[in-house]
Amino acid sequence: MIIGLGVYRVDFLAAGLPATAWQRMSAGRGAKGHRYYDWAFIALPHPTDAYGGHHWLLMRRSHRTGGLAFYRCWSPQVVALGTLVAVAGRRWKIEESFQAAKTGLGLDPHQHRRWTSWHRWSTLAILATRSSPPRPPATATATSRSG
Repeated sequence: MIIGLGVYRVDFLAAGLPATAWQRMSAGRGAKGHRYYDWAFIALPHPTDAYGGHHWLLMRRSHRTGGLAFYRCWSPQVVALGTLVAVAGRRWKIEESFQAAKTGLGLDPHQHRRWTSWHRWSTLAILATRSSPPRPPATATATSRSG
């Protein structure tokens, strides 16, 4: 990662942060409640791109294992750490939606290495989904006989 004074590995940057730079925040609700991690961020120098705005390195640390995850973020204006954490937390919902769609369309077991392979498999999976007969709604019918 390029910062103002050179190129550094992001794990070295995280290790060099003071304890006060880390804040425990929830990344949103998961299956077992809120997902709490320690978060920190640093501003990155303005790149010479057409987007302008502000670039950030967002760091997530597990308080249980100490494992680190890193996000490169962009925003049109200065934002608070909580805003970046909330946006990063939405990633899980997006990945769950993609996984459900891949599984539902039968795309999950197939590895796509080329455009042609992906296109053929995806088209076949979508056509198979559309041509399958609709399933009747599951209803419970109860009849009683008196005798």
